[in-house]
Amino acid sequence: MIKKTLPLIFVFVLFLASNLKAQSLFVGSDTAFLDPGNNDYINAYIPIQNQSGNPLDIEWNVIENTLNPDWMLQFCDFEFCYTNDFEPLKTNSSGTLVDDYDDDWYLGVALAGNPADSAMWVVEITNLTDGVKDTMVWVVTDRDPVSVNQKTKHSINISLYPNPASNLIQVSNPENRSLQYRVLDVSGKELTSGRVSRDQEPVNVEALSSGLYFFSVTDEQTGSQQLLKFIKR
Repeated sequence: MIKKTLPLIFVFVLFLASNLKAQSLFVGSDTAFLDPGNNDYINAYIPIQNQSGNPLDIEWNVIENTLNPDWMLQFCDFEFCYTNDFEPLKTNSSGTLVDDYDDDWYLGVALAGNPADSAMWVVEITNLTDGVKDTMVWVVTDRDPVSVNQKTKHSINISLYPNPASNLIQVSNPENRSLQYRVLDVSGKELTSGRVSRDQEPVNVEALSSGLYFFSVTDEQTGSQQLLKFIKR
């Protein structure tokens, strides 16, 4: 009987695919908006999934916090819910995400009669198993930075780098789409705008103060919109 063996290249592809799968920590949405409106209590969720098939060691740290300390706050991670009753809200933790973990991380704000100021709660999460980092941003604002049409006719394939950026941020536009862009602060205020149409095009952000910003893009042909975030050093 002739024993069949898998080609070496096929074995390597299987090995590579299994390793890539083992590094999969999925953040369902990197930005959540809390609109205070006329309500005294507001909240928002960001879904997190462990898609690796194995437990993942993680840690999270708050890298920006402009929440009003007079608000009643609650933040829930993968294990606990923390409140700021007479103490600062917890700003870091670590632990293990079990296999198939699929749940929402949560920020709740009770305004307690205080002004509904624009504010941010920015959490950096690190997958210690492979060193990959991601950020989750909760933004309190009474103005939506951009009305994004979820039923887009064309998905805009763009990305920003480097991120964080110092002076210039490159817009990667591999399909050479004609795009209008706006740079917005966390309250939705437009700071600058322009147009890109080449596959690689720089945008000057030197004049911006350090912090988090949004890059709103509209496709001139389809009207499709996309909202990305970047950090100015």
